[in-house]
Amino acid sequence: SDIEYQSYFPTTTKKSSDEVEIELIDKFLTDYFNLNPKINLRGCYDRWSMADKHFAKIACQFKGIRILRQDPVENLFCFICSTNNNITRISQMIEKLCNRYGNLIYTLNGHEYYDFPTLDKLASSNVESELRQLGFGYRAKYITQTAKYLTENYSDGEKWLSSLRNVDYNEAHSALLKLSG
Repeated sequence: SDIEYQSYFPTTTKKSSDEVEIELIDKFLTDYFNLNPKINLRGCYDRWSMADKHFAKIACQFKGIRILRQDPVENLFCFICSTNNNITRISQMIEKLCNRYGNLIYTLNGHEYYDFPTLDKLASSNVESELRQLGFGYRAKYITQTAKYLTENYSDGEKWLSSLRNVDYNEAHSALLKLSG
């Protein structure tokens, strides 16, 4: 309830009603920030504090910490890019990935914003060599192999990744281990 946000929409999108738009934004933000009122945040803090001594020391200073529910496809490829990397470089790589293969969604103050690429775009030919030229190194191979695996083995790879939210940890872990990187 203490979160403030601002949303920007593509100028090419025809908006239906303001009410529908606000409902969609609310639904997205509730899911993304894990704001479901059924979540026992106190219980989460207790579990996290038991697992992490540093968190236990600082938890009282940060009320409302949540585990984000990032889009599973974006999360997967961000994780692949994170191998042996720092936050600044990971952010740069993801921005390059979006700028090169994502769709332009908005321009604000002269800065263009791109959506995260689809699995089909990441599975396209020449992506690995282009990513290597963009500085992705060995991760380029993992990105293309994972995208190809998902597009070739599932009718909807995005839906399959999302479905892993609803299975137990061991099943999700085993499924994700089949992916490169």
